[in-house]
Amino acid sequence: TDSLGPATVVILRSRVVIPRWVLALPAAQRQYVLQHEEEHRKARDTHLLFFTSLLLVVTPWNLPLYWQLRRLSLAVEMDCDRRVVSALGDADTYGELLLNIAEATQHTPRLQPGFLGGRGSLECRLKQLIAPKQLTRAQRIILPAVAIALLYVVLSTPHPVTRRQVEAHATNAGVHQ
Repeated sequence: TDSLGPATVVILRSRVVIPRWVLALPAAQRQYVLQHEEEHRKARDTHLLFFTSLLLVVTPWNLPLYWQLRRLSLAVEMDCDRRVVSALGDADTYGELLLNIAEATQHTPRLQPGFLGGRGSLECRLKQLIAPKQLTRAQRIILPAVAIALLYVVLSTPHPVTRRQVEAHATNAGVHQ
């Protein structure tokens, strides 16, 4: 395109849209851009973001949903970044490319989710690329324990009994006596 992209678009048969200036990038940088969009296609990220965005169409007054969708978009982009770096290596070069693309697309219309995600997410993505946070030993022990405890609570919570079920049980108990 003249200015739109880079982005993965369309739901049924996803296509990658790139602006002409991407073709002028060095081959290694073009490979990162195309790998990023290909990772979105393989993971069907556009499907996920499209269908979750439909929730906003149905409930546009739900302000927490806007926040959740923004967080989901950031998580999708960070996961895609991780896959790109694991496929092609060199997180520093990839991070520099993200900055260059942010600068190049600053004044052009952008597609969602696009190569950069939300405007405020770039800093989070770069921090995660350069210095990923590792869980502490306590977190590696406590988080699974909390998950198991919550699962136990959910599974041990009795189901509510309806009046019809109580009456049916009483009727059956009277028949057996």
